[in-house]
Amino acid sequence: MFRSRIFVGMLLMFAVGMLLVTPGAKAGNNVWEKKTTITFSQPFEIPGTQTLPAGTYVFRVLDQSFHQEMVQIANADETHVYALVHVIPSVRPHVSEKTAMSFEETGARLPEMLRTWYHPGEKSGHEFAYIE
Repeated sequence: MFRSRIFVGMLLMFAVGMLLVTPGAKAGNNVWEKKTTITFSQPFEIPGTQTLPAGTYVFRVLDQSFHQEMVQIANADETHVYALVHVIPSVRPHVSEKTAMSFEETGARLPEMLRTWYHPGEKSGHEFAYIE
């Protein structure tokens, strides 16, 4: 009887401990919940031949399911998702303390293509996959 009470007590402590730890992991400590809010002064192209107008957008890395990384691109208040885009892991030679995005010129009068996105303080980032 005494052993079963100890076992039940340990089980309850474990369950409470898991409840306390889990919300912290989901609140932003998870590496896959990285996001950046950025304002663009010009239109830009994203994979899928979609052009987004100048404005403020939220880029969020989604959970890495099935070994594929996806980036969600939404409006500033995250009430509308414009695209879910496949990205390829990318590494840059130097770390910056600011968000870095690179673009590729597409020709006269056409919006530049968004090519890479790097998080502040990290060498690894995301290359946007375009189908040629």
